[in-house]
Amino acid sequence: MRFLIPILLGVFVLLAATGGKARSWFRRRSSKGPQVVAWITPSGIKSAYKAGNALQTLPLWSATSVKITDGKQGSGYRDKPNGSQSNGGWIDDYMQEARAAGVPVSGHGFHYLITPESSAVEGARAAESALFHNVKAYSCNCERQWLKGRMDSKGKPHASTGHLRATAMAFNKAFRSVAPNIRIHITPMMNNRHIWLPVLTPEWLAQWDGLERMVFATSPNTRRKRWTATRELAAKVRKINPSFSYVPLWATGSVEQSTSYAGAQLQTLGLESQEPTEFLGVYFGNLGGTMWATGNQYGPPWSKLIPALQGRTTIKVV
Repeated sequence: MRFLIPILLGVFVLLAATGGKARSWFRRRSSKGPQVVAWITPSGIKSAYKAGNALQTLPLWSATSVKITDGKQGSGYRDKPNGSQSNGGWIDDYMQEARAAGVPVSGHGFHYLITPESSAVEGARAAESALFHNVKAYSCNCERQWLKGRMDSKGKPHASTGHLRATAMAFNKAFRSVAPNIRIHITPMMNNRHIWLPVLTPEWLAQWDGLERMVFATSPNTRRKRWTATRELAAKVRKINPSFSYVPLWATGSVEQSTSYAGAQLQTLGLESQEPTEFLGVYFGNLGGTMWATGNQYGPPWSKLIPALQGRTTIKVV
């Protein structure tokens, strides 16, 4: 018994440090390199199914994040009978296949966060949807309306830093009150970072379980700067919240992508070798099928990139 007590105390400390969630939202792999997370929308799932062989790449992923909410609406993303062309039918089939392949399923949604009151409603609805779909984690993808404090996202002025913090935290608290055992991450929008970046202090971020930041950009230099800066910020957050996850979210491009994105896929190889991260998110959006298994003239498909990122194969970079 005296040997059992220290063990139990150690387990208690671990759970306390991780908020009781123990970072089980992804499947850890034995290979080196990042755990790669596929972000996808319902229309992207349709694209993956129509591509035929795209879903064969599912076992490569450490987790997948599916869009299951939009603002205050969660019901439109709930299950429908198999064969239905509705969002729910595609989501249900995809989640079943992912779980059958051993890939943990997380969720995300587009959120507008206009006022603390409306943000709390969005948080509660998102949590209900997350519970309904039995996801491991959920990311609040903050849309441009959050920056304005109004649904009309055009023009000025922007909301204050205090307002942005208050609305996002109202979402956070409402979500946790409904689904306390599901991890909650935050994903600020891609642009206007000069407005929302002051919100993301280490102390404020530590109240979340993770940051999934879009590092999209047409310039390789800009992508690198965003990668480096956010990686350093996450390291500071982990000193406060050891279970905090940082997932740089990368754009896949498309089959018809312009030359301005040339090399974006292959750049991940260099960044991960020089400034490694524990995770790498890949935002497929509506393009699940083409970029999973096909690739384009500027880079290989992610079915070939992931093994290379994890040191199991090599890709020649011209």
